[in-house]
Amino acid sequence: MAVPLNRMARLTLFMFNVPNMTQEVMTAIYDMAKAIYEGNDTLKDCKERINRFYGVNVNSFATYYRAFKYMLDGYCDKRGINPELRDYMLTRIHKDYGLDQYKIAVNAYRMFIEYDEEHKHINKIKERELCNKHLRIISTLQ
Repeated sequence: MAVPLNRMARLTLFMFNVPNMTQEVMTAIYDMAKAIYEGNDTLKDCKERINRFYGVNVNSFATYYRAFKYMLDGYCDKRGINPELRDYMLTRIHKDYGLDQYKIAVNAYRMFIEYDEEHKHINKIKERELCNKHLRIISTLQ
């Protein structure tokens, strides 16, 4: 049985409702994603904690972790995240993992933008500006 659009819209808003993306929330998301990536915590435990303390939806956090992991591993993620959070993650990756890993992460982000533009037929202007900002940082450091 098909779900009425208005109910589906409400369900989508509920499932992916993210509190204001404050510096505190972005820091918590990044720190937990990093702990999972480095094997110091589990996705299950972090999803519960981020939801309990910051109200971040557990499925949204899983998406944020995947974006973090894919950037560090140099893979093209097919799902987008908040550009402010992406900027924060890239900045922290540079600080925490160094220039070489930062280049890999920025390149993975570039691949995501190109994939999204090609497959969804949209222009990711804000995302491209953000990527170009990080590419300029890289060019000044080489």
